[in-house]
Amino acid sequence: MELTNLQKEKVDELLSLYNSQVPIKIDFKAPTGSGKTLMATAFISELMSRYTTEKFVFVIATPSSSDLPFSFEQKILTYKQDLPFSKFDVEHIKSPSENAKRAPKTDGTVRIIPEANKVYIFGKSSFGKDRILTTRHVIDDFVNITKDEGYKLIYIRDEAHIGGEPNEDKNFEFLMQNNADMVIRMTATPNYSDASIHKVILTEEDLNNPIKNEGKYLLKTQAITLLEGSMNDEEMLKDAISKFKGIKKEYKELEKEGIYIRPAMLIQVDNDSKTDLDKSQKFQATLNLIEKKLNDAGLSYARYFGENEKFSNTIYKDMFSLNELSKNESDFDVIIFKIGPATGWDIPRACLLLQLRNVCSEGLNIQTLGRIKRNCYKNLEKNETTDKYYIYSNAPQDNNFIVFNARVKEKFLQEEFMSIEITNVKDCSQNINEQGLQEDINKYLNTNKDKIFQLSKTIFALKNKQLIYKDTHISIAGGEYYSEISNIFQFTKLYLKLREANREIFEKCENLLFSFWKVNFKDKKLYENFPYTKEMFYITLIQKCKKDLLNFINKNKLYKPRYRVVSSPYTPQMYTEFYTSVSHDESIRMHSYLFETKLGDKNNYQPIGENDRSPEVFVFDKISDIDYNEECISVWGKNFTTSNVNGAYLDKFNNLRHSYFDFIIKFKNKVCLYIEVKDEKDINPEKTEMLQEAYREYFSKQNVFNQPIVISVFKVNTSNGDISQTSFYDTAMFQKNLNSLSVNELIKEISSLKNTCL
Repeated sequence: MELTNLQKEKVDELLSLYNSQVPIKIDFKAPTGSGKTLMATAFISELMSRYTTEKFVFVIATPSSSDLPFSFEQKILTYKQDLPFSKFDVEHIKSPSENAKRAPKTDGTVRIIPEANKVYIFGKSSFGKDRILTTRHVIDDFVNITKDEGYKLIYIRDEAHIGGEPNEDKNFEFLMQNNADMVIRMTATPNYSDASIHKVILTEEDLNNPIKNEGKYLLKTQAITLLEGSMNDEEMLKDAISKFKGIKKEYKELEKEGIYIRPAMLIQVDNDSKTDLDKSQKFQATLNLIEKKLNDAGLSYARYFGENEKFSNTIYKDMFSLNELSKNESDFDVIIFKIGPATGWDIPRACLLLQLRNVCSEGLNIQTLGRIKRNCYKNLEKNETTDKYYIYSNAPQDNNFIVFNARVKEKFLQEEFMSIEITNVKDCSQNINEQGLQEDINKYLNTNKDKIFQLSKTIFALKNKQLIYKDTHISIAGGEYYSEISNIFQFTKLYLKLREANREIFEKCENLLFSFWKVNFKDKKLYENFPYTKEMFYITLIQKCKKDLLNFINKNKLYKPRYRVVSSPYTPQMYTEFYTSVSHDESIRMHSYLFETKLGDKNNYQPIGENDRSPEVFVFDKISDIDYNEECISVWGKNFTTSNVNGAYLDKFNNLRHSYFDFIIKFKNKVCLYIEVKDEKDINPEKTEMLQEAYREYFSKQNVFNQPIVISVFKVNTSNGDISQTSFYDTAMFQKNLNSLSVNELIKEISSLKNTCL
């Protein structure tokens, strides 16, 4: 289970805040589906790995009953296997009731003894009325022993924004907040008013920014909604089924490309009313209607209300589990589920959520929406079909569920913008600097020799004294799903398929890999009676180190990119995002803004940055305040990272990347200004320099652009709002040196250029 580049960046940010001498409090904000549990596990592992002389005790608290803590425990146990330091125990602590039959009868018999480098997971229900952990002050004793024994207590509160601090766990929360050496609140609503609380923020925009996340997309990005309270349940159901059948056809087309994903439609329901007869009758009637319509449409469905309350209209009847429903190749089209029993459940193949008011009184919220937003495409790549997710609901929305909609204004629908493409990515020269490749790979393998061997044990395991291969179907932040293969003929078939799918690696590197295996692993055993074969070695490298191997191959390819410019109208023409809260928004004041926007119930507002000191806010305000008799700018807008307005470039490993400019401006004279915004205290100057090098190369070619364009990097001093700029452009078009100008002067100079290309 590998962290993406952006996930690793946030884990490193959390680690950098740890101080063994001073208690630290952190608010960690990350979207649902961004892999918070994976990042928390990586943080725990890395903290113990870095501070080997410290004795840590980790406490994780979730806002739910036994379902979510159990799920948290299982995920950590899965994730830790792939991390450098995995020698730590995880325990889900449950608290029986004082009135339970098996409750201890003698005071002092219930104790939790802290152990070094152990993770304890609690649900808030553990601290309810009459719970033993509460009535017998078990947590008080646990904390006291932790401090007396000199342990470092690290407290992680999951979903800290949900429900505040309930009365039942106030004492627990007080103990943790006041005794922990480090508090991490995983929350959708950071406390910006308290400067003493550090903020680590991972936004959905960051996750969907291929530059920041190195081409990985954890989440789907294109939302298609039908939120219509006036529709009755039968109308909404009919529309959703019709749409889903069309989606199935689209996914079927992917099989021509070797991608086998069976999309899923989720229907969320609540508990049937036990006191309101009329409400109960409506619930049962609507549930019957749902199942009848699904049967009529020829869709297979599973009803999951808990392990002891499940049913399907297939031959499986009730013989299925939540994990089986999640698999990409699952036989089930539709899952009817209750939130409670399915808490912590991940199903990346799900792409459509349906809520009907008669069976779902719970409002639409970010957590539920997260179930259909996870990317299910291979290697977390983006695909036009799998990037879409659909929300159908006539149920009331939560108060903290804020919808942002942006639509390209009708008068700008045909307005064209320039994008830069690389034309020879697929047809580039296959000549390789073989000596450089050999040096890179040998150095890499020698450095990671022990790690690779240990990783092989996570892929090939012993079960009942038999060696099994874990054939992973999907491995992303939401979970890992695999089949166990022990049959040698089936394994051989899969191995040959893997070789074919990774032909480039084997063509370029197999001799190097074989030589290394022969010297280092030929006589080594993976387990007693099971030698470590070259096939095991190759499979481990493909599954766990593929990106690194491809980077070395690409780095040593001997070719240069060829660029071309494509002009086309802005897409997507409609864009939707969802928020639990909006840290900062800006009003749209210029008539030339590209989009009509609606943020919740406010027209002409757009979320920008995390607060009013975000660098994007200063640039947004700078452009908004321009006033040259409204003759200067034809159209401008905050660019979305899913748009077609971007610049292609190659990173240091010759991997294809795209720069999605933060702001795009088109002047009356048809000259374009594309702006990349950076904080003056750039957290990743190396990546910024890589972007700037790409921009320089655009303009080192002759006749690349069919219209004048300037690409600028704006660096913002967020303390005083000053903006400096570095621009890249065709110097023959301008009499002045644009890099000697202020931002105001730059815009004035560009707007005054007489476009000879018209």
